[in-house]
Amino acid sequence: MLNDTTAINFLSLIYNYISDLITFILENTLFTANPEIAIRFGDVLTLLITLSTFFILLEFVNSAKKIIKLLLILGWILVVISIIIEYL
Repeated sequence: MLNDTTAINFLSLIYNYISDLITFILENTLFTANPEIAIRFGDVLTLLITLSTFFILLEFVNSAKKIIKLLLILGWILVVISIIIEYL
């Protein structure tokens, strides 16, 4: 039987796999010279990708769209600025 704890553990497992995959991709592409930065940005990008997915789903439902849209815009801007600062 599927209960709340099992569902939360399953979603957490999927989130961790996605985070590990994104970190792996970043380590082998953008941040080959400094892989520990990939861990930091991997976590942030995983969160933003997850929020983006929820935003797309909420686009169909049209609830709480403005708040998530603002968080997404702010989050993506901060990530881009952080990556630019790391290269300067």
